Amino acid sequence: MTERRTCFFITPIGQPDSPQRLRADGIEQGILRPVVESEEFDLVLIRGDKIDDVGTITRQVVRAIADAAVVVADVIAENGNVYYELGIADALGRPVIRIGDPDAEPVPFDATTERIIPLSLREDGVIHVIDSERCKKAVGDQLRTVLAPGYVLGTVVTAAGVLARLDDPSILRRADEQVADSVNELARRFGMFERAISRLADGDSSERSVGYGAGFFNELLAYAELQELLHDYVDGELDREALVLRVPETLARVPSHEASGLIQEQIDEMRDEGSWAAGSEADSRRDWALSYLGQLQTWLGDS
Repeated sequence: MTERRTCFFITPIGQPDSPQRLRADGIEQGILRPVVESEEFDLVLIRGDKIDDVGTITRQVVRAIADAAVVVADVIAENGNVYYELGIADALGRPVIRIGDPDAEPVPFDATTERIIPLSLREDGVIHVIDSERCKKAVGDQLRTVLAPGYVLGTVVTAAGVLARLDDPSILRRADEQVADSVNELARRFGMFERAISRLADGDSSERSVGYGAGFFNELLAYAELQELLHDYVDGELDREALVLRVPETLARVPSHEASGLIQEQIDEMRDEGSWAAGSEADSRRDWALSYLGQLQTWLGDS
């Protein structure tokens, strides 16, 4: 049988019958237990002063926080134990749902950056029905978020961990390489369109004599797309079957005499090895692509 996950409740405890104890009991019984132990979440609610195991309370609390799937903290006033346990939860990477009294003293600055669910209680621990339902709904909504698969925790501690990892030279080096690759790829793609526009704009076409009509833009797109397909094939990002399927579709955008001219342009550019991927495998792919383009050009000339 699978062991049920737990929810640890961080709260000021106080002496029996004190306002703090009554508030803790009121939140536990009136808010948290009906929500976290419901059929939807099926969590076991744990409070530090109610742990039955033998041993020091501090060690038991730390273990309970470490084992918890989620933590709920009542951050009312400046209670040292609450913020000590809250710090442990953040350090251990546990998602924390915070509850606070809007009528009480403001919480410390470091805790104000996190969302706090407001909940007012009377000194005898009684919760108003409307406040109770509103708080239970808010707790349920946050539980669905933090317990959802793929949830990424964001706290001051996790942010500090990210900053620490950014100081790792190997990570910075990999990031620089990825940025450089992206910039080079963008430059290559812009270069394709730049060459396409330059070639076509300087060409002689009766349609261009009255402006850049649909034929011009079809030829521009076909030129750029054909070059993209060939680069992807030579770079190993596109297999031969896909190339053979997509090149005719691209050339179908333009009349056959224009398609033959586009093919010749690509053949001339592919013979310029400086603008293509290097290496024995890339050279072999380029040689095959050149042969394939030659066959297409012959077929178009015969048709």
